[in-house]
Amino acid sequence: MFLRQSFHGYDSLGAASYPDLLVAVLYFPFVASILSRAFRRGQFRKASAYVGSWHGVAVLLAIGAGEFRNHVWTIG
Repeated sequence: MFLRQSFHGYDSLGAASYPDLLVAVLYFPFVASILSRAFRRGQFRKASAYVGSWHGVAVLLAIGAGEFRNHVWTIG
């Protein structure tokens, strides 16, 4: 579904674009490997707190980047 939607224009309904696919391909396996390693070592609770907080930072940065992009597009 993501791949099919990525070949069409970005819309307000949330069709996936290339940055969304990049996150799906790189970010989620990276987080999964960190959490699985922490689970095997018995440190899942601490690692999940760190991953959760850094995920929040990443979401805020993505929102800020989107707002900056929208601001730049309205200048012209």
